[in-house]
Amino acid sequence: MLTNKNSGANIVKNIIFTHMNLEQFVKKHRTQARASKILGLSQGMISARLNGVYPMTADVALDLEKRSNREMTRFDLLPEVFGEKAA
Repeated sequence: MLTNKNSGANIVKNIIFTHMNLEQFVKKHRTQARASKILGLSQGMISARLNGVYPMTADVALDLEKRSNREMTRFDLLPEVFGEKAA
């Protein structure tokens, strides 16, 4: 938790770290179309990744991490390459 004491009142912000892969990202945003818009990708590309037409690679994991503003991380997208994220 972070505390901000600048205003005279304590403001506490909870920082929640999520572990999210592409399928979970799509579920969070309800549709592939909405998720693809957020990521700046086509809905077809999202579908192809989810269905294994295009495999997840290190470059793709890094790109998705950046595009999702770290909602998805390389560790969650490709743990066999990047390892498990530290707690």
